[in-house]
Amino acid sequence: NPAGSRLLPLYKDILKFYADIQVDENNPKQFTVITNGPNYKMVENTGGYILPAYVYDRNEILKNYAFSDFADPEKSATLKDDAALVSLDSLFSSPEMTQTLTNVSGSGPYRFSEWNQNLDLTLTKKENWWGSKVQGIRPDFVHYPKSIRYEIIPDETAVIAKIKNGELDIATTISGTAFEELKKNPLVNEQYNFHSPSTLSSNYVGINNRVKKLSDPNVRKAISCLIDRPNLIKEVYAGYAEPQYGPIHSSYSYAVQDDAYSYNPEKAADLLEAAGWKDTNGNGILDKQLDGQLEELKLTVLSTPTNTIVKQMLLIIQDDFRKAGLDIELVTMEANQVGQARRKGEFELMTAGAGLDGSIYNPYQYWHTSSPYNFFGAGNGEIDSLIDQIMESVDEKERSALFSKFQEMLNENQYLVFLNSPTQRMVTHKRLKNLKITVQRPNYLPNYAHL
Repeated sequence: NPAGSRLLPLYKDILKFYADIQVDENNPKQFTVITNGPNYKMVENTGGYILPAYVYDRNEILKNYAFSDFADPEKSATLKDDAALVSLDSLFSSPEMTQTLTNVSGSGPYRFSEWNQNLDLTLTKKENWWGSKVQGIRPDFVHYPKSIRYEIIPDETAVIAKIKNGELDIATTISGTAFEELKKNPLVNEQYNFHSPSTLSSNYVGINNRVKKLSDPNVRKAISCLIDRPNLIKEVYAGYAEPQYGPIHSSYSYAVQDDAYSYNPEKAADLLEAAGWKDTNGNGILDKQLDGQLEELKLTVLSTPTNTIVKQMLLIIQDDFRKAGLDIELVTMEANQVGQARRKGEFELMTAGAGLDGSIYNPYQYWHTSSPYNFFGAGNGEIDSLIDQIMESVDEKERSALFSKFQEMLNENQYLVFLNSPTQRMVTHKRLKNLKITVQRPNYLPNYAHL
């Protein structure tokens, strides 16, 4: 339901640029997109993700509405309680649609054939698939394997055993230490190829900028200066990661990796002193008067209990912070609880990750002050203006200059502290032919592979 409250915030930045879609009366497969002006993703957002209407709109409800009904904010507001659209929205997110294999369907070459929750998932090639006639046009039209089975194995020891026995065709996200050990195993080397491509993902420390202790940019800059990124990569990732200093991956042509606030404890001390934090009572923890009360620089950081890599990083960070007079408490919660705390703003620091899809970076979702997904209280009016200009720019050179200014402003405010971008640790069986390795998740294209 494009008018539903769950989808509108997510697509608000896209919908505002599109006025209408007009279908050709003589050719229903041809349509014209009318925009309210230029948009940096005009081509990308006009048909890259197509869902089969016979599955998701089986009662043809959307035929009774024009796209302009949803693109116009005033019209869209009147449709939020529309009975037909509410029923479509309910069906779309119901267990019937999300958990019944035949109802989870896209327009691609494979269909779900088996799903054992938390165990495995099997995709089977569709018969008489429409894209078979044009599979040379796009990479995602290629479909060599008859079936693709994904095994979910949370225990790395079990994964390693299966690799040594030659039971897996592809295994990803192996820990750096285990990956290095496998490289030294002659039997594994006989059967497998090793890959460590860059990933379009990053790890960061999320900062609640609305909390008084963290509202001063100097405190946030100091936090960044107390994190030894190269050491984390060495000790936790066994070298399989790259330092990250901003939200845009270094592989993007307009990425700016400004390390002005890289590891520098002396600089951190100066920044904290400039922000008014000193150890006035000699207990080793910095303190400051806030609202008439002496507050110590004690902070909690939220993370999930299952992520052992993050836990290792936090223990190292915790030790470095203590040396500088900051005391952080590590609090673990289940992923859904961390997500809830983030949405409600009930946190000080938290660990998180972000991934890019290889398309032009979208700065609105997390950085515009009007975005409902700006959970960290980041941004200001000047950054909002830059984001608006970026999203209206169709000139690549102009947009790159705007992106540079945008990243410069983020760096000077340190709303979030970016840590690293892991490189993939992946093995692929040598019996697979023509498998394509890519920087985009999951870092390989299984549809190309054949025996």
